[in-house]
Amino acid sequence: MSSSVSRRPANRAPEPVARVADLMSTYEPTWALCGGWAVDAWLGRQTRDHPDVDIAVFQDDQRALFDHLAGWQLIAHDLQTAGDTTEAWDGRGLELPAHIHGRLAADESLPDRLDSASEQGFGLDLLLNESSGDDWYLSRQPPISLPLGNGVQQSPWGLPT
Repeated sequence: MSSSVSRRPANRAPEPVARVADLMSTYEPTWALCGGWAVDAWLGRQTRDHPDVDIAVFQDDQRALFDHLAGWQLIAHDLQTAGDTTEAWDGRGLELPAHIHGRLAADESLPDRLDSASEQGFGLDLLLNESSGDDWYLSRQPPISLPLGNGVQQSPWGLPT
C-alpha cells in the first residue's frame, strides 16, 4: 500500500463503512474499500443503500486475514467449493476467483443456505485479488495490472479505496 494512504479510522464515513474501517485499521497487509461504497467514498457522500461493505484484499494475505478475523463467522467461495456452501472457512488456501462473506460471530449457527448473505447478517464481503511485488493484477488474460500505489489511494473519507 502506498505510504500516503492513511490507516486512521473513517470519522466521516457512514456507519457501516466506519465500522469496517475500524475493524481493518489494525490489519497490516494492504486492503481497500471497493464496490459501491468505494464510489460513494470518492464522491464523499452516500448515493444509495448498500447491502454490504466490499473490501479488496490480496490472495497472499489469506492467513493474516483469517487470523485478523478470529471470532467472525466466515464463509468462503472459490473454484474448490460449491456456490451454495455455508461451511465455515477454516483458513484453507482459496483459489481465485474467490470471496469471503463475513459477520461478527453471534450465538446463532451458520445458515443452512446462503440465499441473501447481507439479509442473513453477512455485511462484509472480502474479495481476494492477485498481486505480484508492488503490482495489482486485475486480469491475467488480457494482462491488466497497475502499481498498488496507483490503485489504492486515500478517498475523501480517509480510507484506502
